[in-house]
Amino acid sequence: MKAIIKTQGRQFTVEPGDILKVNRFTNTQSGDTVSIDKVLKINEGADSRFGTPFLDGVTVNAVILENKRGDKITIIKKKRRKGYRRKQGHRQELSVIKIDSIKEGDKIIATAPAKEETPKEEQPQAKEAKTENASKAESKKVEVEKTAKKEEKEKE
Repeated sequence: MKAIIKTQGRQFTVEPGDILKVNRFTNTQSGDTVSIDKVLKINEGADSRFGTPFLDGVTVNAVILENKRGDKITIIKKKRRKGYRRKQGHRQELSVIKIDSIKEGDKIIATAPAKEETPKEEQPQAKEAKTENASKAESKKVEVEKTAKKEEKEKE
């Protein structure tokens, strides 16, 4: 299920589980939930519904993962041969959000998939493999040293 939403002056095509960078939501912290009610369109398989301009009763819920500042942008203005130069910088305030669910009234239409956890047993196996490789490398070094000593004895 996809939805087209309008938030912070921009439009986004989203589905549950998507992570977006949008202009900062005021008075929010990481972990807060935001409800976006400006939904322009919903796709449910082959069925699509359009709003005029927004769909009534449809909301998209999102969780704020973090509030941060974007990359620095440098603005330089110059007029040649006039001695006119201006330099200005800017960093945009951003919120990183994760789309949690799409609701119509009280009915949840779509939700984000559950997070799959990897078993922690795999990590020690990787360490064991490293120690096996290290022991093989050491045994090869010992063999090379033995063959080098034999060759020296044969030359003498």
